[in-house]
Amino acid sequence: PYLRPAAPYVPSTETNSPLVLLQHMIRRQEAHRYYNAQMPCAEARLALVEWMESLVGMLEFSASTLHVAVAILDVLLSLTAIETERLKIVAFVCVSLAGKMEEPYAKLPSMADVCRLFQGAYTVEDIANCEQVVFSMLRCSAAVVTPHAFATHLVHRGALHADELGKRNHAAVLADFAELVEFCLRTSLDCYELYQFSALAVGASVIACARKYLGLAVYWPDNLASLTGVHAASITECFNMLDALVQEMYDERLNCLSVDSSLASTQLEAASPQRKKGEAATQDNSLGDSMVIAEFECLASDDENLFGESQTVVLKFNV
Repeated sequence: PYLRPAAPYVPSTETNSPLVLLQHMIRRQEAHRYYNAQMPCAEARLALVEWMESLVGMLEFSASTLHVAVAILDVLLSLTAIETERLKIVAFVCVSLAGKMEEPYAKLPSMADVCRLFQGAYTVEDIANCEQVVFSMLRCSAAVVTPHAFATHLVHRGALHADELGKRNHAAVLADFAELVEFCLRTSLDCYELYQFSALAVGASVIACARKYLGLAVYWPDNLASLTGVHAASITECFNMLDALVQEMYDERLNCLSVDSSLASTQLEAASPQRKKGEAATQDNSLGDSMVIAEFECLASDDENLFGESQTVVLKFNV
């Protein structure tokens, strides 16, 4: 079902068509997406992401829930300073909010279970207060569009062509491709620097990386460029950053795949000229905005960060 013909994509006129859904995601992708070049606690963030992944696995939540949770965490880390001793409860609240958006109600843990998880370090009131503070910072909306959403959408809309696979076992290729996409998506969560790019740019780079390690000659084919309005040159910087991370993390789990990466020979188009720090990318697609999220001017002080005209707040809880 994930293989599509190589013919140009013809948009559907139906209001619920996949293209309309893609356009809707593109319009919403900048909501709650900020990039703070001076974001503190980068090492703490990496540990939190790993802890959140373990928590999501324990709760049997989906991968999309993890990606939404990390996206919410990045909103908070980008906009505010969080007391070190509160980082874990904030990370839990991010998973909880994401679970309420992505998971069936029956899978959500009870408050009693949550208190046991923290071994009595926090009460029900503490957790509820933290959730209220976080939710207010999200302007009462935890709906975020993640690279995972874009990559998953593209996997179902023509990320592979039957004719470019030749005589290779299609079932085996699809299995490998699914694992590669999952691996690249998970790797992207570890790098806050990817947050400077739009969710669509990261999602497209994930597909391009997966195609590269699948051994395909063209990483970002014309049909995906036509579908998304995103050309290879506009994601080259993001692709290169993600590809370097994937190569660094390339381990036995990838090596065991039936992938011949030596077949990959064609690089993405040359990167566009370097932008000055804080300068937005030029719009070069018909569906979405810039591929790069403009950096907020950051003026750090002992107690707070300033982002342009908006003053941030240090998260504190009544505990």
